[in-house]
Amino acid sequence: MMKDINFIVGQNIRDLRHRNGLTTKMLAKMLGVSQQQLSRYERGVNKIDVSVVFKIINIFHVSYEFLFPETQNDYTESVKSSFVYIEPLAI
Repeated sequence: MMKDINFIVGQNIRDLRHRNGLTTKMLAKMLGVSQQQLSRYERGVNKIDVSVVFKIINIFHVSYEFLFPETQNDYTESVKSSFVYIEPLAI
């Protein structure tokens, strides 16, 4: 059973922050969010905004897959299933 995506992302953000020696105050300032909001992201309480995800990717030079590793296959399958093949029009 897949863990909650918010929890997974939050753990990965916290791990990145710790590995880079940053406090919640420091990273929150870099992301343009409050310490409380960052704490909620790290605990998986709040869904993280896509703009914050991009900031994290750029700050730590990591890939999207690093933040969302357990969801990558599910996400890929979800995207694939959302596309519908349309026959080209004969002109």
